[in-house]
Amino acid sequence: MEYLAREILAWCLILLGTFFLAKAIVSKGQKWTMKELLGLRIDKLKAYRNHIIQRLEAAFGFFFVFCGVATHLYILLRKSLDKRPTEAYGHIAEYMAGTLVAIVVLAVAFHYVCKWVSRKSFVEILAYLVVRYRYRLGDDQALLKEIGEVLHVEHRDDDTVESYTERVEAAMGLEKVRERLQARNKPVELG
Repeated sequence: MEYLAREILAWCLILLGTFFLAKAIVSKGQKWTMKELLGLRIDKLKAYRNHIIQRLEAAFGFFFVFCGVATHLYILLRKSLDKRPTEAYGHIAEYMAGTLVAIVVLAVAFHYVCKWVSRKSFVEILAYLVVRYRYRLGDDQALLKEIGEVLHVEHRDDDTVESYTERVEAAMGLEKVRERLQARNKPVELG
């Protein structure tokens, strides 16, 4: 019973942290999304400000969850080591340090895995849409350049729009996509 107030505090901290994490995930309101869909002007400075706020909310959320979990672990250790309460401090430091090391290692690994998967997925979806709807990349040179940078297609001094477009399309694997669509008898729409 003596640890009840601390346990309640720990769970309140976790709840508070979860609130901030959930709030950070929701980045746009319905009006903002609809404005984007309709192609209406969006305040870019406000979008950048919202991005900063979102990151701060996520950091606060993590901090509160971390404090709540640390408090809860401390209580569990104190209960098990009632005869030697000072040992709980050392154990909690070990557990939390180990957890932080695991977080860093997993975050780095997750970053590289997500980067690879998202790039692969992005290229597959884009290639499918370009082939399926006969979108001509050369018509939008800014987009062509962006895709070329994502795919690491070198821009040469003697390039024409057509030659650069061919290399970008080759890097996207459009021929394989065309073959897959033909094998499935999917129609290719006229653009």
